[in-house]
Amino acid sequence: MGGISKALVLFDESEVSHTAVEDEFKARSELRVGQTRVSSRQFTDYRRWQEAVLTSQQNGYQALFLGLYHTLIDAQGQHVSEQQVLAWTSANSTVPLFCFWAFAVGRGAAIGGLVLDGHSQGERAAELANAILSGTAPGALSPRAASRGEYLFSKSELARWHLTAPDAWQDKVSYIE
Repeated sequence: MGGISKALVLFDESEVSHTAVEDEFKARSELRVGQTRVSSRQFTDYRRWQEAVLTSQQNGYQALFLGLYHTLIDAQGQHVSEQQVLAWTSANSTVPLFCFWAFAVGRGAAIGGLVLDGHSQGERAAELANAILSGTAPGALSPRAASRGEYLFSKSELARWHLTAPDAWQDKVSYIE
């Protein structure tokens, strides 16, 4: 994460987010990745999410990372669409916005990063389902993770933040737009 000393990962309060935080952060709210202190915060309330985004720079964060954001609710208890959350977060972040999922990369969205996509996740799920349908007992199967991801970046968001992917990555990076 060259040069970033402090980053914040934002998650909703979904079960998937709880599992991700538990797996990666081992139930801590902060960890170190190289020289970077990475904090995680989880939200149900969209207004609190917005406050975290708006105050991220003054709280010393140099980058935001989007975890999951699909179950946020507004002050009236209504679901806030993931498209609205993504667009608002991108437009209002005062620090570069990265992500973990390919669906969040693009103009007016996140810069990108080392991302996963639903296609490879679905392929692994289909492999497990096919094994079960072929007679393998579910308990005999071990979890199958998809690939560790790919480097995917938005050209327009890189330009907006005056960033470039490291030269050493150029043969591994895909760009959109």
